[in-house]
Amino acid sequence: MRFRILFAYSLLLHTVASTAVVAQDEVIVNALAPVLAAEDERRFDRNIFRSAAGHSSAIVRRHAALAMGRIGHTDAGSLLLSLTGDPVLVVRLDAVFALGILGDTTALPRLREIAFDGNSGDCDELCDEAMAAVARIGGSDAAAIFSDVLSRSLGAATSGNVPSAINRALREAWRLGEEAPFALLAQYAESRQRETRGPAIYSLGRLRATDAANVLLRATEDEDPLIRGWAVRTLDAPYADSAHINQNALAVRVEQLLGDRDPHVRIHAIRSLSTFETARHATRIAERAGDPDPNVRVEALAALGQFEGPDVADALTRQLTGGVLATRREALLSLANVQGAASLPFIQEWVSSGQWRERLIAVRALGNLGIAGMPTLRTLATDPDARVGSAALGRLFSIDSDGADTLITRYWNHHDVGMRAAVFRHVQRYPNLMQPAQLITAFGRAERDQLSSARVAIVMAVAAMNSARPELDVARRFFDAFPNPPRDPRARQIALDRIPEAARRWTPDKTIQRGWTIADYRDLARELLLPAERGELTASIEIVTGRGNIEIELFADDAPQTVRAFLELADRRYFDGHEWHRVVPTFVIQDGDPRGDGTGGPGYTLRDELNRRRYDRGALGLARGGPDTGGSQFFITLGPQPHLDGAYTLFGRVVSGFDTMDRITYGDRVRRFRRKR
Repeated sequence: MRFRILFAYSLLLHTVASTAVVAQDEVIVNALAPVLAAEDERRFDRNIFRSAAGHSSAIVRRHAALAMGRIGHTDAGSLLLSLTGDPVLVVRLDAVFALGILGDTTALPRLREIAFDGNSGDCDELCDEAMAAVARIGGSDAAAIFSDVLSRSLGAATSGNVPSAINRALREAWRLGEEAPFALLAQYAESRQRETRGPAIYSLGRLRATDAANVLLRATEDEDPLIRGWAVRTLDAPYADSAHINQNALAVRVEQLLGDRDPHVRIHAIRSLSTFETARHATRIAERAGDPDPNVRVEALAALGQFEGPDVADALTRQLTGGVLATRREALLSLANVQGAASLPFIQEWVSSGQWRERLIAVRALGNLGIAGMPTLRTLATDPDARVGSAALGRLFSIDSDGADTLITRYWNHHDVGMRAAVFRHVQRYPNLMQPAQLITAFGRAERDQLSSARVAIVMAVAAMNSARPELDVARRFFDAFPNPPRDPRARQIALDRIPEAARRWTPDKTIQRGWTIADYRDLARELLLPAERGELTASIEIVTGRGNIEIELFADDAPQTVRAFLELADRRYFDGHEWHRVVPTFVIQDGDPRGDGTGGPGYTLRDELNRRRYDRGALGLARGGPDTGGSQFFITLGPQPHLDGAYTLFGRVVSGFDTMDRITYGDRVRRFRRKR
């Protein structure tokens, strides 16, 4: 009997405790929902954020800080400053990050205080984040903070005990532009610590610091391939001229790195060497067309397009058959550059291909021929695949504006959004080719498009016509026809930026109505964000390709909207069968476009969820065409890309399959894209 009583009592306690936890979770969920809704709508509501900033849950305070930074309203500065003193580190970190992306100069004294507090002893993440925020804000006051912080720790550069905040400052210093402390960066670039040398070399290279030529040259011999690559990519012919270095001597050093053991270094060396444009360098680069790494071969073939001569043409012609699509593509494009009209017979073989992507590549090659490519481009503008036709149309417009009238008449009301977008991009340049009534009719149709390309092009055409032909009163007529702004944030922002009347007719605030209810945001917080914050949910996806598998951990705590959208798309098998339509060796591989030509998306846009995570090797980012215009296209970084930090939504990181992502080339196919857990 006693056992049954004790068991019943313990069960009751467990039930009461579980109920209390659930009740507490609902308190947090109810506090998070209005914050998430305001962030999603880009609406700064002082009452919502004052309440959230004072909430008992650090999770709520943290997301309030992130939301205020993402919304970008200047009135959020005082609340964010108060959160930099929060008792919980993660809240302080996100408040500091938010001040940086807000660009609030009034925050600099507080950020300086944080940086110097950390610099006086053991430095933690907060000091690192403060230096990054100072760099993002920029200006002379920010540069002075950098100089003071870097000067105080200069002795540590030689002793090998550099605080982490200094390394972060070195990584971010390039953002200061001409006000960056060049001399201090050069001294840190000589440090014995790889973690210090690397960021300093990165910033010096990105700034193209002419006084640091010797430092960069020594860095090409560094033991770390990442540092060698950052150094050699700066040492091109224009840099030699601006730094008053002998071009031949510099080219000899760059040429030696063509045989580097690391493929990324070889790729950077090819790019730099191609700028010197001598026959000897063409021969050496042509040798790399047989490199064991496919993306080195791609880069070598692309670089050969900068040279001339029969030997170059022969080397390219040999690569037109066999091999992967990526190498054949670069060989054809370079051959068109080298031979001009003489390459037409080779291009015609691609024009006759049964594969739309090969015909699309032919369009680009024909565009490099100028007038000689026009007859074939006119044929391809009528291609049964609109992806090919829209590309051909765009090339025709760029070559021959005199013959545009007929093309505009034929295609301005085409069923394909890409064809219409090509027309209106041309009208931006030549606004006399259309009438206001046509633009208004076209925008009405474009509002029904899933993709935004035509809407954006039409708004830009309206802006151009409004400026060039004021007598037509096109802006008034356009806003009379469309008194309410479109839900497309990019089209609306372009109108506000370029058409004076838009600020009066379309409200200039950033509020975006998505159509969600507060219950939807509660579900997002309850099902995804809160479990991720507590470590109870680790979402991941697996990308299965012909070259191997890539597993990616998703960050639902930092980018819940983006993660939710991608998991839903994966469950629908949306990504299966896609091809990697953009591969930039050493930079990114990009996919997620159902159209396949780089212009497609899911029919909706996602708000940017900028966060503190860094774009190191294997980071998963959301591609976009402007603020808050992301959709389904994603990219994976092939190496560290500090310039992307805080600029694009980072919502995952590769945990396995690094070798696979390095082997991906243009046109490779995604077989399956699945939620793993």
